[in-house]
Amino acid sequence: MATHTDRAALRLESMLIKQYPAKEQAELRVRIKIPGTWFANLTPGERSKLYDAEAYASEASWHFPKVGARSAQTCAGMRFICPEDVFEDVNAGQFIMPLSDWNRYRHDTYKDRREDETVYIRNPAAAAIDIAGAPAAVEKPPLPTIYSEFELVNRTTHTVNPKTGAPPVEAVAELWKCKNTGGHCKHQAPFKVVKSEEGHRQDA
Repeated sequence: MATHTDRAALRLESMLIKQYPAKEQAELRVRIKIPGTWFANLTPGERSKLYDAEAYASEASWHFPKVGARSAQTCAGMRFICPEDVFEDVNAGQFIMPLSDWNRYRHDTYKDRREDETVYIRNPAAAAIDIAGAPAAVEKPPLPTIYSEFELVNRTTHTVNPKTGAPPVEAVAELWKCKNTGGHCKHQAPFKVVKSEEGHRQDA
């Protein structure tokens, strides 16, 4: 199970994507945009487009076979239709994808227009407060050029004791070591870099 520190690290490394329940989304007939690259048997031109998709049913557990580089998995699934296909043919095919993928595409669909998503949320007022109070996504600062001379060994945590006398806090830390194996670098043993909002600093 992910710890508080693990979750904090995930928020630092990437934007947090909310995981909405499949059953609720099916009941609300949530509509999102799905890239053509997800579908099979499309022309290159068709694969470059976005397609409307509407949830209509959910599966608590579904086996998805291996496809390309993606491993086989058994997980919650979202069943959906493409309204444009159904309009042209009432017997058009129906699709199913892992719920995590559906939620990722839902995030991409509404990330710049959250107000449009409220029709698919059971308590829009609470969602509006959550969206307004959510911290902005943290962008990772570019690593200094010197980092090209080192390799990342591991990620861990580090207890920081603020000089202000505030209680200690856990920070994300990285262990790096020099790529120069000839013995001419003092950093042959891994050294710790504590990450903070201001950037990186070495923990001696």
